Amino acid sequence: YGKLSNGMRDALQQNAKPIGEAAIRFWVYAGRRNEADDALGVAHFLEHMAFNGSENIAEGNLVKELERRGLSLGPDTNASTGYSRTSYELDLPSVDADTVDFALFFMREVADRLTIEDAAVERERGGILAEEARKNTPRFHARQARTELLYPHALSTTRNDRKSEAQIKATTPEQLRAFYKAHYRPERTLLVIVGDLDMQVIQSKIEASFSDWENTAPVPSDPDDGYLERLGLGASIFNHEELRTSLSLYDSFAPEPFRDSVAQRLRRQREGMAISIVNRRASKRINEGGASQTLARISRSSNSIGKFLSASIRPSATENWSEALSDTVLEIRTALAFGFQEQELEDLVSAYRYRLEQRVKSAETQTSRGIADSIVRAFESGTVRTTAAESLRLFEQHVATLTAADLHAVFKENWTDFQPFIWAEGPDWAGITSDDLVATYN
Repeated sequence: YGKLSNGMRDALQQNAKPIGEAAIRFWVYAGRRNEADDALGVAHFLEHMAFNGSENIAEGNLVKELERRGLSLGPDTNASTGYSRTSYELDLPSVDADTVDFALFFMREVADRLTIEDAAVERERGGILAEEARKNTPRFHARQARTELLYPHALSTTRNDRKSEAQIKATTPEQLRAFYKAHYRPERTLLVIVGDLDMQVIQSKIEASFSDWENTAPVPSDPDDGYLERLGLGASIFNHEELRTSLSLYDSFAPEPFRDSVAQRLRRQREGMAISIVNRRASKRINEGGASQTLARISRSSNSIGKFLSASIRPSATENWSEALSDTVLEIRTALAFGFQEQELEDLVSAYRYRLEQRVKSAETQTSRGIADSIVRAFESGTVRTTAAESLRLFEQHVATLTAADLHAVFKENWTDFQPFIWAEGPDWAGITSDDLVATYN
């Protein structure tokens, strides 16, 4: 890990799997959350413009230059925009000097040399409209309706990954250039390079290419991600003939402070293990046949504005919804009331240990692409990237004294106050009301 004088960070790792290849990731801490209310969609539009002309690569020439070096759009060259970041990716089929130098040259162009010309914006607009049209599905509309209902005060609700035709048509080159100038900054960027390379040489190339990158524009303030308003027990039904019948239970709580540490990881591991036992019980019941569900799982997640508990249920048929809901709720309540058996813990520990041991074995053959992506994920989540061997060591240390009672205690801490909002979707819900769902839950 390194940091240039302008604040840009880099992460470099030598890896010869595959031999003679490398993976490059250019990660910018700017995404949909940074968009203004009157400029929704600019982060994704800008991502597209990175491939449509810069100061030293004329529009239309980038693909030719990449193909000349063995890269193609999609498999080797990609980009994506998320809620809080934009990422540019190159997987190099060769690490000869020309290919590596051009890859760094392209990323340097992305940093602050995109031209974003008016005519190029208009030409790209059609492609973005077509891409967004492909997302116009019943599944997306159900997801958005659910999100607006559950999290109306969260910024992410209005900064979703699909924009309307009107929003795309209204995006101007001036808005794109303004977003680019404000948010693409060296101090908000991470460059990751993993591959069959001499990393001392690569570090020198990075310093030569990126040290002169400056952004003198005022630093934009960080947006307010909003807040959660707990709905409590309730229900809603989204009826659509093209959707698969499903039930989802959601509850949210105040955010928990998180700073990655061994203690935090061990607590999260206990929480996850308790949830895994509940899910194993449900899977066993389903696999034995005759169950009301084909899927039943509970989960826990968190972000900057809250902690979330949820359950996902797929009834074997719509008419089985009541039994499917009841069976899942009873799994949760049984775990709360009676906890877990030591044998369940032993079986789970064996399964966890096996997976970790397999990760240790496969670590020796992990590809450069996989390593690069794992570095980015750790950076994005604010966690320390640890080796598979270290994860196994911490696990063994943890489970040496772990008991079923420990899992019961942490499960009760999380799930005792579970009062979910029930979301039902799919066909054939006619005649079933939200009150029916709540009554069944009770």
